[in-house]
Amino acid sequence: MVSGSARKRIQLCLSAERLDPQQVVLKLAPALGERFGGASFQPHTGVWSTDADVERERYGPGVIEPGLQLTVSVLPDDIDAALDWLRGTIAALNVEHEWGLEWIHTEVTDVAAHHFSLSAVTG
Repeated sequence: MVSGSARKRIQLCLSAERLDPQQVVLKLAPALGERFGGASFQPHTGVWSTDADVERERYGPGVIEPGLQLTVSVLPDDIDAALDWLRGTIAALNVEHEWGLEWIHTEVTDVAAHHFSLSAVTG
């Protein structure tokens, strides 16, 4: 069976100098599964200038930080609640586990989601 519909894809870059990406996955994954039904993590190396939070022609040198890119997709009507949930959940875990996260780069894009079952294809 093939299904598809409009979704909002949320991608967040989680990186900090002392971040342990595997710990983030282990602590965040169960809650992501419960809230969204699924999510994905990709290894991510962030390069951020300490003054990048203001608009400038040129920025200071970049600092390399280990991290993850987190991706979830939600129905368009759920985007505001999903972003609020992600902010609150990540903020609470950041404090609890001292991850050192400060700025979370977030992008939201329109996508069409499609799923298919391989067992339906192969019989």
